[in-house]
Amino acid sequence: MAATRSPRGPVPHQQWLAHVAATCRGTVLDLGAGNGTLGRLLPATTRWIALEPHPTSSLRSRVAERSGSRLLTAPAEAIPLEDASVDVIVCATVLCSVHDPAQVLREAHRVLTPEGVMHVSEHVAAPAGTWARRIQRLATPLTKLLDRGCDPCRDTTTVLEASPFRDVTLTQARYPGLLGQIGPLIRGTASW
Repeated sequence: MAATRSPRGPVPHQQWLAHVAATCRGTVLDLGAGNGTLGRLLPATTRWIALEPHPTSSLRSRVAERSGSRLLTAPAEAIPLEDASVDVIVCATVLCSVHDPAQVLREAHRVLTPEGVMHVSEHVAAPAGTWARRIQRLATPLTKLLDRGCDPCRDTTTVLEASPFRDVTLTQARYPGLLGQIGPLIRGTASW
């Protein structure tokens, strides 16, 4: 399924994350939990599992403060959870920096219940042959070094479409301003 284009710009990341968090129920797996922002936004009735290979003190504090939460210090390519054990997965700016995005999606599919949903927000490669793609290629060594391995030239849409998820719905947009012209964005959901 090809990503559709959004007629207007995307909502800011924090606003998107707050909206997604408000819809979460049951056990929520936060892939690449970062500093733990999602855990602060989730309804108190959810069980938050923060997966982060390099947890910060901020993330550790947020996990400790939230009843029923759990920190998994592991790579997303090998999620240490049982099959069909989470109801919702939030994957925001993760697939650009993991070693094997296809393996991450296989693992996400494995741990998600058949009724579950994965929410995705990822920056993706600009179209081939554009000046934006050339800038992304030039910036890649720097982003990989300074931004936890981030590769802005990944074709994440294609990886999602080739994943085990059958229902992938994505919208493509651009951030406002100069950086938006360089880095397109996809947001959407994937489910069994």
